[in-house]
Amino acid sequence: TYGVARRATVMSMKVVSSSGTVLGSGMVEVLTQVAVTSKKMGQPPSLVVMAFDPSDSETVHMAVRALIELGIAVVTSAGNTRGSSLSKRVDEVISVGAHNKEGETTSSVLYADLFAPGEGVLGASA
Repeated sequence: TYGVARRATVMSMKVVSSSGTVLGSGMVEVLTQVAVTSKKMGQPPSLVVMAFDPSDSETVHMAVRALIELGIAVVTSAGNTRGSSLSKRVDEVISVGAHNKEGETTSSVLYADLFAPGEGVLGASA
């Protein structure tokens, strides 16, 4: 077991097609499922992590805002598109940039709310 939240319940939801495409409609469907699941559990999850920048769709932005209104924090990566378009359009989204062991940013991040280790990090594998 790794991490600091060892008793956390982690749910994985797929939004990327087999061809590697992220569709806005699929993203909205998954975000809606997160909201429905959080209501069934009786308390919202504390965090939704989007490890990519979703499509620049007002419908996706509305779904993200709905999660935030439920008390669910939304986090996205900052480095994939020179700054997260999601965090630029939804102020409450937390944008995270990566840095290496020397503390230097590891990608062309123009804007991030915070930075975290992004190289040589032990993580889960599918």
